[in-house]
Amino acid sequence: MARLGFGLSRDLFDRYAALFGPDTIRVLRRPQGSGTTPVACAAHWMMDQWFGGSPVPVQAVAMVAVDPALRGAGLWQDTGCSRC
Repeated sequence: MARLGFGLSRDLFDRYAALFGPDTIRVLRRPQGSGTTPVACAAHWMMDQWFGGSPVPVQAVAMVAVDPALRGAGLWQDTGCSRC
């Protein structure tokens, strides 16, 4: 999905995927036929930001991609997210 959404070459995508790590990639799938098909993806991971000398847990988000044919279709509603 990220390759389609960003127009990345396979080599560049593989480098990004290795940087983020496979456990950080999340994929939104929709039913299609007898299976499912990926329609969106994002990478996210936990990290700390420091404020006033104290760590504050945050989530970093990157490489958010949606199938270009489905942009604006309200896919976020499929996630159960009430504010996106």
